[in-house]
Amino acid sequence: MSDFSTFINSSGALDPNAIRSSGFASAPCPEVAGHDEIIQVGELAGASDADVLAYGYGQKPRVWESASLDNSADIAFREGYDNILVGYLPRKAFLWLPSEHEYFVICTAPDLLERIRADELFSYDFKEYSNGDYFQGNKKDFLEGVLREYTISASV
Repeated sequence: MSDFSTFINSSGALDPNAIRSSGFASAPCPEVAGHDEIIQVGELAGASDADVLAYGYGQKPRVWESASLDNSADIAFREGYDNILVGYLPRKAFLWLPSEHEYFVICTAPDLLERIRADELFSYDFKEYSNGDYFQGNKKDFLEGVLREYTISASV
């Protein structure tokens, strides 16, 4: 199994410091990645399969190793009541799909993140999304925190 779990802290959440120390870049995206989008990120990363880890509250992660991209997307949706990490092999990129379903995070090498953006795979801007009139108070503050925490440019 890959070492994607190093990106998850002891409370089962994505660790921005681990992203920074890996040399990866990351970007939050609105809502939830769809089945086809999960597959497309893997294809852009040059992966044919992925490890999927599901982090339930107070539980050890459940792991599916080397699942096909299609099966990885199916697992992500089936287990979506937990925090999900889809790690594309060989360890080039991953998606963090938290159980809140209000955002997800792409983590990868800076050049691949730019290619994903250029392909407009996830074209809805997270800042625009988090500033929407439908979010107010604590929810707006939470999403603005996600933007600050997970918008990471790799330090080369």
